[in-house]
Amino acid sequence: MAEAVFKEAGTRVEYMVGTMIELPRACLQAGAIAETASFFSFGTNDLTQTRSACRATIRGRSSRSTARKASMSRIPSPASTRKVSAR
Repeated sequence: MAEAVFKEAGTRVEYMVGTMIELPRACLQAGAIAETASFFSFGTNDLTQTRSACRATIRGRSSRSTARKASMSRIPSPASTRKVSAR
């Protein structure tokens, strides 16, 4: 796509391709994403909202507190997320 735009415009510019990681599944795939992206960062607001929703779901459906605590302990806290440069 970029090559077509450069050809049409008759000029080139330096650019990097990156992404914002906003979902837990994307966090788990960050290593694979880093292989092709020049940079990425974590969307901590979306991750925090997802984490809160998971906790609320776990609390609402689980009747055993030990199972609930074990499940919630595996959900990363917002403090454990940080911006990471792929290169």
